[in-house]
Amino acid sequence: MNKATGRKAKAPRLDMLDMSLSLDTASYDRKLHKLQNRLMKIQQAYLLSGRSAVIVFEGWDAAGKGGIIRRLTHAMDAALYRVVPIAAPTDDERAHHYLWRFWRHLPRQGDIAIFDRSWYGRVLGMHPGPRPGFSFPGAWLYAGGHPIIHLVGVEAAPGADAGDLRLEHFAISASGIKGLITRIEADGLRHRLNHIKDFGILQVNLWDPDGNHIHIDFDATEAERLQI
Repeated sequence: MNKATGRKAKAPRLDMLDMSLSLDTASYDRKLHKLQNRLMKIQQAYLLSGRSAVIVFEGWDAAGKGGIIRRLTHAMDAALYRVVPIAAPTDDERAHHYLWRFWRHLPRQGDIAIFDRSWYGRVLGMHPGPRPGFSFPGAWLYAGGHPIIHLVGVEAAPGADAGDLRLEHFAISASGIKGLITRIEADGLRHRLNHIKDFGILQVNLWDPDGNHIHIDFDATEAERLQI
């Protein structure tokens, strides 16, 4: 947000970068050493606090991701981090939910996972697909035949372009709806069921205490069979 105008600041773009900037070798080495020492202390703090972290690198081929990761890990304890290179999914990975090959590499307490490419690349490869006729504008983005990301139209505001969309929530397809409902009711979680008959799915909408929203899609025939 631009404090002077009260309008939302534009996100930086590659064509806004000043490609004439440079740094001499001595200054580069000095700054790199300082940053690596700072990173080492950060890693130690994560270990002592029992917290974990995920570092994600995305970019074009030959953009320098590998070189940055090597400089990053040079100052880190090799026992406390893992670099996860992401390539085309294997047959085993294709047999699971598309996020499986990422979430199985999430770090343990005190560890750091560094992803060389990530789930964002798959998101960029998503495509719009069918969406129920809601009374508000939006779009569903599909991956692997499932609507994963749900977008809704932004509210009219200064600087907002017509047709702009924002992320509303993520969706996950699953089975075993009865067990899920039993658990969330036992935990007292805020939830709502939404039956979308045209698509043959029953949505279980969930919100965390901060209001973040996710919904899990189940086959409506399973719900009907269980009289849910």
